[in-house]
Amino acid sequence: MSNDPRQKFLKYVDNVPPPEELTALREGAEAALSKPLFFVCGALKSGTTWLQLMLDAHPEIACRGEGHLVNFLLPGLGEALHKYNNKIRFKNKNIFNEIEGFPRFAVPHHYALLQSAVGLLLAQYDGENIRFIGEKSPDNVLYLAMLGRIFPHARFLHAIRDGRDGAVSGWFHNLRVSKEWAISEFGGFAEFAEHYAQVWAEHLRTGREFGAQHPERYYEVRYEDLLSGGEAALSEILKFLGARIDKAEINNCLEASSFKNLAKGRGAGEEDCESHFRKGVEGDWRAHFDDQTLAAFRSHAGAQLDALGYGD
Repeated sequence: MSNDPRQKFLKYVDNVPPPEELTALREGAEAALSKPLFFVCGALKSGTTWLQLMLDAHPEIACRGEGHLVNFLLPGLGEALHKYNNKIRFKNKNIFNEIEGFPRFAVPHHYALLQSAVGLLLAQYDGENIRFIGEKSPDNVLYLAMLGRIFPHARFLHAIRDGRDGAVSGWFHNLRVSKEWAISEFGGFAEFAEHYAQVWAEHLRTGREFGAQHPERYYEVRYEDLLSGGEAALSEILKFLGARIDKAEINNCLEASSFKNLAKGRGAGEEDCESHFRKGVEGDWRAHFDDQTLAAFRSHAGAQLDALGYGD
């Protein structure tokens, strides 16, 4: 076995792309970040995926997948920088203590690296016809203030749905992903609904507080408005983003993201508990909430339900 310390770095050497590719990646990241960016957010099962698919079908917009940039990527970068800084700190103190040491990463560098990393990721969606690039992660709603500072020209779409319908949809989502985990974690629907009420209320408060402070950058999208008047609702969203409003393109967006298309032929209201797109209707909570469950939900989120006009 070789003792040559260079051996463990050979895989890195073999993977280094040519300089022109690195230049192209850097330029692509800068080009992506220079375009109008937007972030989609909302509580679990509030329609963020539906909204994303609707927007991604517009020829000027790219918005796909979930990046979890703040809750996954940002701390991951922080851990790597912290590990590096510790090694350099040790070297500076114990070996080069008589001369000036090597610089270390500071807090602003962490966020600058996040910006660059996001640019590299979003550039993979870019194209000559794409004018707007979006990222959708439901948890973005908790980090709007941070995202707003890191991306000072970005806009934010907050998907809002009756929390009781969200609780029903979330429960069936959890059962589909892992019934054993859902039962072990919550016991049953009533317990989950009460937990969801607290999360839903907190997400709403956080998102709307940011919106009150930055109304020009924040727009609320009602799930129910998309159901009842998709063309008008989507037109207003595109107006907020600054994207082209064309009737034919809007109809294509609505068709591409229609429940029937996403559910592979099922109509809205035709339930399939094994599908991410389970039912696609409003008011389904009435079939699952009893009086006790509703009272528990309202004890945590009644103020938000009333403020949004979601009556019983």
